[in-house]
Amino acid sequence: MCYNTSMKGDSKMTYKDIIREELVERYGGKISNRLMSKLEYTYFNDNEYDYADNLRIARAGNEEEVKEYVKDHNNGCCGYYDDVLVIENDVFLMGFNYGH
Repeated sequence: MCYNTSMKGDSKMTYKDIIREELVERYGGKISNRLMSKLEYTYFNDNEYDYADNLRIARAGNEEEVKEYVKDHNNGCCGYYDDVLVIENDVFLMGFNYGH
């Protein structure tokens, strides 16, 4: 899953809800809560990552999701943040671009 829109200020609340809903639909409640918790400290942190966009999340064992993740990472610009999370015995890739 990838979001290519820059999200600052009030617009982040709308996108945060959309992202949360999609994560719940794709991965279930427990996993989506852990992913959203990580996003709160990184992607949605205006003080740390200015102009964060191009959010991407993939389950490492899902070839299609990983291909999309890598493609979106390679198409991003400026700075980037990528992390590997282990949740419920599953490995997830989470990243985004920031800055201009």
